[in-house]
Amino acid sequence: DTDARIFCKQLEAELVSVAGHYLLNEKMDMSQHAQNMVQIYFENNKLMIEVV
Repeated sequence: DTDARIFCKQLEAELVSVAGHYLLNEKMDMSQHAQNMVQIYFENNKLMIEVV
């Protein structure tokens, strides 16, 4: 589902996936996202991580 969203209080995942597209934690900026509430969603053909 390309409209799905993931909400996390603390992003500590090794892998996240929306609509069959995934990100490994090696590709995520954990320094910015690990301690903040975030949402993860699919937009413009890529996964987006945004602080809420």
